[in-house]
Amino acid sequence: MGYVRGKVFVVSVKRVVPENFRRQGFKTELGHRVTATRPGGDVPSVVGAGRQPLRGWSPAALQTRALPASSSSSSHFHLDLALDLSDSSGKQDLTLQVPTSKTPIARCGQLALYSGQMLSRFPQNPNLQTLALRMDSAGVVLDDVQAKYVSSVKAIVRARVDVRFADWSADNIVRMARRAAEIADGKVGGARASRLYPNGITPIIKPIGATQVQEMRDLENRYEVLTATWPEAAAEKDKIAASRKGYEDALNARRDALQNAGNARTARDLAKEDFLGVYAEIAARVKAEFPRDRKMQDLFFDDVAAVGQDTPADEPSAEASPAGSNDAENSG
Repeated sequence: MGYVRGKVFVVSVKRVVPENFRRQGFKTELGHRVTATRPGGDVPSVVGAGRQPLRGWSPAALQTRALPASSSSSSHFHLDLALDLSDSSGKQDLTLQVPTSKTPIARCGQLALYSGQMLSRFPQNPNLQTLALRMDSAGVVLDDVQAKYVSSVKAIVRARVDVRFADWSADNIVRMARRAAEIADGKVGGARASRLYPNGITPIIKPIGATQVQEMRDLENRYEVLTATWPEAAAEKDKIAASRKGYEDALNARRDALQNAGNARTARDLAKEDFLGVYAEIAARVKAEFPRDRKMQDLFFDDVAAVGQDTPADEPSAEASPAGSNDAENSG
């Protein structure tokens, strides 16, 4: 893993502890017992402990401080310590970046594509070829479930349009039916209209969704009773029944669309968890393949946060809920 090279000695960084301290362009932290030992088995000498920062110690100075006075110029020391060596730009230099649960799905797909393509560029290494196939497969699965989720969200939009249109159409059918009753009466507020609409049309058309559907059913029953004395009532009832059924069907379709989107989102989230596990495993395998070659490790993995390199516009950091809508028809 990460190395800091001085004139003679090499520091092997074992862990990273988030305790910020910037010195000479590096953030240098100490989060546990630090010892320096010769590979030959000399007794370790403690150079620091606790969570105190290595104040005043640049990486080169740390190497010098850890060396006994009698050491020769050919000696190498291994330090088991906690350093975070980042340059002033904040770019991580010790741990391979991997996507997390907060990484957008689209970015995860891009990361998989990048790594799979790069791993495949080394056909002479069968281990890397195996990892390339796994990464490609994980990316394809993730893209597939994401596409299904996106499609299910679009289905919700179409279903919402159907509900809104059905509501508008039903209101107009009721208005026209009352007008027909008034024409048959020959006046506003006549006997037929009063029996069919004792409280006017507002209690029928003002509700939305299932409530309006029930009001229209009740209206159909009143028209059925009136057919004995007004034959034209049967035709008006059929118009109202057809409109009510279309409204009911639209509501049921929207309910199913919401359920399907919820199921697709759950499947997508589970697939993302699987993908993150595969990605982390492949990253660990690459580290094991090149244990002391940081450049080779970095070669196979793109910067997780570098969204702008592959997309024309920034991606949203959070994804909207499929059922997210404040429209009035959702109350039904």
